[in-house]
Amino acid sequence: MLQLNQIIDSLEFLIQNSPVKIVVFTGGESTILGDDLLEAISYCAVRGIPTRLVTNASWATDNKRAEEVLTDLRDAGLYEINFSTDDFHREWIPLENIKRAWMASKGKGFSTVLIAVCCGAQSKTTPIAVMNYLGEKIKIVKKTNATEKNLPDPDSDGTRYLITYSELSRLGRGAHLSEDNFSSCDDLDESGLYGRCCSLTDPLTLNADGTIGLCCGINTEFNSILSLGDAKDILGNPSFELNDFQDLMLRAIEELGPTYLYHLATESALSVRKLKARSVCEVCERLTTDEKILNALKGKAEVIAQQLALSCEVRCQLEMGGKIELISSD
Repeated sequence: MLQLNQIIDSLEFLIQNSPVKIVVFTGGESTILGDDLLEAISYCAVRGIPTRLVTNASWATDNKRAEEVLTDLRDAGLYEINFSTDDFHREWIPLENIKRAWMASKGKGFSTVLIAVCCGAQSKTTPIAVMNYLGEKIKIVKKTNATEKNLPDPDSDGTRYLITYSELSRLGRGAHLSEDNFSSCDDLDESGLYGRCCSLTDPLTLNADGTIGLCCGINTEFNSILSLGDAKDILGNPSFELNDFQDLMLRAIEELGPTYLYHLATESALSVRKLKARSVCEVCERLTTDEKILNALKGKAEVIAQQLALSCEVRCQLEMGGKIELISSD
């Protein structure tokens, strides 16, 4: 569990050294921090930085408690609140909690209030099911398409209300779920698994153990590639450097993409298909946690460096409006 001084010290350094667009408090369950969470939200609000809380609404045990918690969060300056639910949450937290939190959030002055649903082929907790349970007509948006263009307009109270959904993924503990929980791979557009990872360093994640990780979609605490190490050893340390292999891998993931690296390590064009990966994040988690894969890539470091240099050169020319001549071997 993070302590308030860890949160504040990290925020202070980042605010002073880079533009911070938004700070997201997410899980585990951040409300367990109690007053420390409210202090951290207020710290950001005073500095004009929007904040978002992702919560399971375990605290909304009755209407009075839901009202108290949401009033405290809004008074602290919380900008946006997301309630998470799905079949797995509902084993512990009934949907009634989500309904109480949803109703109590209305008219509080939040920028956005949304319910985030994760579902698969067998899920009973779907966006439609949640909407019907709430008894309202609510805009439903797929998470990957959640842009300003297709978000609903704010209600008369100035708040935007919606439900977002995403596909169940084989990430973390989800990797051990049975195949029937997931949508079929047969209709998967595999082109979505390829290409650069443009969000590797945005956002940075301060983990519960005090380490800083890259990527918020994969648990990075014990990841030798995606974890930068303990925040106190990194922030404000001008001599901090990554080891050569980690630096190469991070630049390659960002430029060449995890799937390219996975194929390179396995020397098989079908290896990613055998993973039954439904997202590039699933490929990346396997890539960065499988010691056999990483050892294979260490032996191909020179090839990766060459491809990285070539890809960067080509992309820079294209971005500058240049053209690339492809010369036939004939």
